[in-house]
Amino acid sequence: MRWVSAHGKEFLIHEKAEEKTHRRSTDFRESIRGRAIHELLFQPAPGNVFPFFPALMTALAVLMTNSASLVSARPKSSLIWVDSTGTFYPLGALGCGISPERMHVLRPRPSDVVWATIESLRCRSVGAVVALMTQPLTRVEVRRLQLAAETGGGIAVLIRPDMASAASHIYAAATRWLVTPAPGERTIQRWHLQRVHGHGWQIGQSFVLEKNRATGQANFVHLPASLVDHPTISAAS
Repeated sequence: MRWVSAHGKEFLIHEKAEEKTHRRSTDFRESIRGRAIHELLFQPAPGNVFPFFPALMTALAVLMTNSASLVSARPKSSLIWVDSTGTFYPLGALGCGISPERMHVLRPRPSDVVWATIESLRCRSVGAVVALMTQPLTRVEVRRLQLAAETGGGIAVLIRPDMASAASHIYAAATRWLVTPAPGERTIQRWHLQRVHGHGWQIGQSFVLEKNRATGQANFVHLPASLVDHPTISAAS
């Protein structure tokens, strides 16, 4: 069983023991396929921070071996982080299970962010590229990003403004996820990820990403439809 909190209320999810690990470690990885672009959409409001940790865990979910714990798994290939704003703190990512020699941070000029992301994706030794892109993209740029991912074989996780912003209307992503903060606890930090673009029944698929502040351990918890549609959960997200 699993407790998920929302606005001070708790809801009990009954799961079979053998399904618990599967829901935590496999469902989200199956949603993020390789050789493709995936987008995490955030709400650009005063006081809101970029969803760097969800983006990092999305990339690591693909890079890691098949393990119940994303933190204890071993990365297979390099992770490139493209951040022209200088707001990403690399040392904070090292405790999440990726070794320093496999992580590379690029600080290009804002005008070179797309170019740096494309060139990184083309490299076959790169498993994932995370890039903060707050500027609008052209149809040519999103197509070049898609082709670069197919060429290199890795994935791109683009952090972009949500769909209410004109900056994110053009895209070529296999999946798009709306990321919002979720009610947490003193020792647990949470984010809600809801799939807003994909294929078939998977639209609306939701996960809660939990991070233990003390241990650094993180897990994706699948939300059943009964909780996703619950009025308190909807208000929290």
